[in-house]
Amino acid sequence: MVVISVKAGIKFNNAVSTYIKRLAEGISCNGETVRVLMYTHDYSWQETVINNVTYINSLKGRLRSRFRFIRGLTYYWQIYIATWCFILSLKKEYLHPICVHIGDSDVIRLNLVLACRILGVDYFANILEHPFRAGKGARKAFISKVTSLLSPGTIYISHGLKNELGHQHGLVVPPTVEAERLLRIPGQQADSRKFTIGYCGTISNYKDGFDILVGALQLVRDDLKSQIKLLIIGDSNRKDQTIKSFEQELSGLQPEIELQFTGRLENDEVMKHLQGCQLLVLTRPENFQTRYGFPSKLPEYLSTGRPVLVTRVSDIPLYLENGISAYLLDAASPVSVARTIEHIIQNYAEACEVGERGFEVAQKVFNNQVQGKRVLEFCRNPQGAL
Repeated sequence: MVVISVKAGIKFNNAVSTYIKRLAEGISCNGETVRVLMYTHDYSWQETVINNVTYINSLKGRLRSRFRFIRGLTYYWQIYIATWCFILSLKKEYLHPICVHIGDSDVIRLNLVLACRILGVDYFANILEHPFRAGKGARKAFISKVTSLLSPGTIYISHGLKNELGHQHGLVVPPTVEAERLLRIPGQQADSRKFTIGYCGTISNYKDGFDILVGALQLVRDDLKSQIKLLIIGDSNRKDQTIKSFEQELSGLQPEIELQFTGRLENDEVMKHLQGCQLLVLTRPENFQTRYGFPSKLPEYLSTGRPVLVTRVSDIPLYLENGISAYLLDAASPVSVARTIEHIIQNYAEACEVGERGFEVAQKVFNNQVQGKRVLEFCRNPQGAL
């Protein structure tokens, strides 16, 4: 039996919650019982089952108090007391339960690893980003050291993160996509009047390099620029300010590029929109965050079977080959992105073959059943991890 604990909600509308849902379902498809304990402030639900995975609200159906002080006590009660009760109940019900924790909350992580250690449950941290990014290096380093000493192994999202923080026994597990999406390449229902370029994610510069994409579109040849439609799925941390500034910048181009902003969508809607594109773009710059993380949207891009243009950051070159399964750029410069977009538009039959081979990589590598099996085998035998 595997339990996954995380500080997240049940809506599955961000990278962390979607990562958890797919991993949990991948483990479940390999014949293991999976429960997900969700630390949340949401009082609207108690427990639900989705695709054979049981999701449990750590609030346990308690009524929301109108007093903020009481709500605060309830939240810390669920982190401390309820966690121990939950782990104890698992130990009584199952012979060898396994706990996988995803998230960067020091309080939850330390309490959970102590509860598992004392109550005889194997604890594994699943680290999605570098824990020292927030300027709290000393505390983060101490917590990471303690949890490493008290756990048989650690799961990392990238090899860079594993090499930097490496536990004696570690496993690299990238983000995944549902296996049922990888049975065949989805049919394309694109706008035949335009060459649609799709972007999905936070509209930001530091992590996602959205300004690089905007700069590249300005440099595309005029005769090709008039053919382009840019589809943007997501929103900005600064809300309308960032979106409006980019919209003004692109709307001033001559010839003008057609724009479509969808805002944040549920995952199923995201996939439908991505399937309607001729090209999917991810222009992440090289920096601390992109070096140790891994873009959760890349498996989604590849699962559409459309050609993907992406920069060589993190582990991406380990899985994809330039001109074979994706278009990889050494540096996220507007000029190189613009020239590659022009090449893809003018050689789209070749690009479609690249997209098909990228889909095959998704089937073999970013399949949640494949990675779920690896996680399960690792948790059962961390010394034998590859």
